[in-house]
Amino acid sequence: MIPWWVELIGLTAGTIGSLISLPQVFRIMKLRTNAGVSLWTWFIISVLNASWIAYGIRNGSVSQIVTSLMSGGITGVLTVQLLRYHMRLLYGILIVIGSWIVMFVAEFFSPPVIGGALLLAGLVSRAPQVIESFVSWRKGRATAVSNRTYIMSIVASVLWVTYAVIGSFWTLAIFSSSVIVLSALILILEAAARRKAHGVEPAPIPLPD
Repeated sequence: MIPWWVELIGLTAGTIGSLISLPQVFRIMKLRTNAGVSLWTWFIISVLNASWIAYGIRNGSVSQIVTSLMSGGITGVLTVQLLRYHMRLLYGILIVIGSWIVMFVAEFFSPPVIGGALLLAGLVSRAPQVIESFVSWRKGRATAVSNRTYIMSIVASVLWVTYAVIGSFWTLAIFSSSVIVLSALILILEAAARRKAHGVEPAPIPLPD
């Protein structure tokens, strides 16, 4: 049984983490463009929440289950919003829900070693955004990437590392540490890209019918 005060750290981390996509959602809505925002990063983050729910169930972590449910719902909305620039709304919703189901089943019914490997595959979740932000910097391109999103991601991940070390959840500790590093790198690249673009806002992109 995990002590209540340790679960409190996890719930705090998860609550912050579950809200990280909100600033990104609002920025895309405000600018009416997804310029520079990696669809793959948010797709991976969204479907990984299904795996973390299964992980929480298997390890008796209430905070992991509750906050992953919250995060999955919000990041799912953002993922569908990004897919909306490539396909019809219904198709995007079906893709996200179908991917959640596959990842939950794969994590829940796999042996612990394979399940841990699936979660550690999430180490690359921010990598597509790192690449996208690098390209934006090289081109001097203004983007719709939200700095608040990645600052919140770092804060949440620091708390998750604390929770994981106390509770000996080493898969979670490794995963959260990688999120800290990649999120910091994204912030650095985005700051450089915006300086190069001289603060010009990205142009709106029309949505498909």
